Amino acid sequence: MTATQPSPYRWIIVLLAGLASFPMLAGMTSFPIAAAQLGVFTPEQIANADGFFGFYWGIWFGFGLASFVISAVGLKRTLMVGLLCAAIPQLLIPFVGDATILKCLRFVQGLCSMNIPVLFAFCGGSGWFPAHEQSIATGLFLGMINCGCPFGDFVAKNIFTGKATFLGLGAYALIMLVVCFFFMKVNTAAQPAADSGDTSAPKIEKKSIFSYKATWLLAILFVPMCTPYWGIPVVWPQYAGVLQFDAGQMSMVQLWVGLVGFLAVLGGVVADGMLRKNGQIIPARVGCIKWFMLLAFAGMLVTYAASSLFMLIATMIIAGFCYAGIAIFWALPPLVFPPDPDLNGKVASLLTFVGNSPIVFVGPLCAWLCEVLGGWPMVFVVLSVGAAAVLVPVLSALKAEIARNIN
Repeated sequence: MTATQPSPYRWIIVLLAGLASFPMLAGMTSFPIAAAQLGVFTPEQIANADGFFGFYWGIWFGFGLASFVISAVGLKRTLMVGLLCAAIPQLLIPFVGDATILKCLRFVQGLCSMNIPVLFAFCGGSGWFPAHEQSIATGLFLGMINCGCPFGDFVAKNIFTGKATFLGLGAYALIMLVVCFFFMKVNTAAQPAADSGDTSAPKIEKKSIFSYKATWLLAILFVPMCTPYWGIPVVWPQYAGVLQFDAGQMSMVQLWVGLVGFLAVLGGVVADGMLRKNGQIIPARVGCIKWFMLLAFAGMLVTYAASSLFMLIATMIIAGFCYAGIAIFWALPPLVFPPDPDLNGKVASLLTFVGNSPIVFVGPLCAWLCEVLGGWPMVFVVLSVGAAAVLVPVLSALKAEIARNIN
């Protein structure tokens, strides 16, 4: 195989990846505030636009749709399609008065999530980053993704109101589309190493992603890992509403929803640091994921006792170590898949589609569990214990598969 050196543009890629991911979560937190200010829709219609086959379902479908779009137009153009999905509905919503059209636009807006598997592939699975930088790169990207939550909340409450909020965030998505369009014309891929003497692209055997055993293990593993990941922007604010926090306290919760995402950087620093120090890939990847995720599940568990703003934020921070685990998770696909950007984009699409299924069921599931179990405290117990029970054996099987593949 042709020797390569990392892409010289790799850290610019991470910065653009983070900025391009803002519209998804910014659209999630700004919408209920800005839509209410339009004075056109009822609270029920606004909530319905994000419910069944609304925005959250659009996000979930977008993760899966990315694989088909990548097959049709390639990895880089898929990013352009995703940013269009973020921008166009955002610009149209202030001018519609029908609740059904609103829901359709929110669904399409959610499809901007197809950017996420593309950007994960940029950071981890395209051969653009060396192994000892992949988790750090993904950690920085994850941290920036989560900043979309407080960013949208801040814009809707402090910079714009009503129609201007939608137009401002829509314009931001269009600006990012233009920036990414011109940057993607640059050859951002990994370059042939100076001493390789070979400028030809390596030949990669084309195989279905479903033919890899690791595909299935990674997909199953990602579901419990994403339970606290989506629990933080969805369940914790939902529980904060149950505790009857005022507007200032809710804004503080949203701020920490964004800040805990930067624990992903810690995960990348620890895992990549271990790899540089001893060169042992399995402890640096699988071992770190296990302990960071068990710590995150412990954070969910102790939310059982949270009844104040301080306690809720403290448990959210502990649960936020899931971001550290997920940052390392995206360094696993290169261990079992060849460094083909489009292939890794399809893998990331499948993994995010399956793994992020909690986005559509974790909210309703928590409401149902709350009713069945007689209160919120036991909801966090069931979620944390259930997620840990799935993660530990699947991670053990994946460890054996990685060992077999690298030996």
